[in-house]
Amino acid sequence: MGSSGCLPARLAPLLWVVVCLALLPGKTVLGLTSRTNMPPLAKSSAHDLPLARQAMHFFDSSPDPFHAVQTSVDMLENAGFQELPEREPYADKLVPGGKYYFTKNKSTLVAFAVGSLYKPGNGGFKIIGGHTDSPNLKVKPRSKRGVNSGCTQLAVECYGGGLWHTWFDRDLGVSGRVLVRNTRYVSPSIGYTYIHVSHDVSTGMAFFVKLVAIRLQQLPAISNTAMFGAS
Repeated sequence: MGSSGCLPARLAPLLWVVVCLALLPGKTVLGLTSRTNMPPLAKSSAHDLPLARQAMHFFDSSPDPFHAVQTSVDMLENAGFQELPEREPYADKLVPGGKYYFTKNKSTLVAFAVGSLYKPGNGGFKIIGGHTDSPNLKVKPRSKRGVNSGCTQLAVECYGGGLWHTWFDRDLGVSGRVLVRNTRYVSPSIGYTYIHVSHDVSTGMAFFVKLVAIRLQQLPAISNTAMFGAS
């Protein structure tokens, strides 16, 4: 320590490392012990495979936020959760032991359960949050760029922090929600439907992003990457 009582700059990183080591879970360093002990890592075995397959099924069924929410809604309803209408008050519909959910824009999902011993004014709650979105190439509203050699070129934009170089020259798919004009009734209405089209050469449908020569690439142009769908 210097005469001013301050730690010399060259020793500050060392002290930071020592403090971090002293707070490692389940370890005793420099006389300090953490309050919780980390459980040992479980060894993978055959009984883990069903859970892994369930996760794989969920990921395959949730290529975008809309599908992710719908897949989660199906799981919640199978578990006994009830939907709460978004535009109706539901304060008097909640009962102890009940399980409920509601959605916003069909891309956000909120689910909760009321404890069986819950009493108003007495008790707390726990919250777990997560994402329904993931990096993707969004098709622009005015996306058609033209047709060349039997392929329709679409304009897209990057969403999220994807590792975009891994998307080039490989099979892709298209998914999301599209608006549909319903003219079968007296008063036409606008509805929506979900789509999930995978790369399938046998049906003549293929999606990919073509990587151009390195000398033709410009870093700012990544936001205008061209996406091709074989017609």
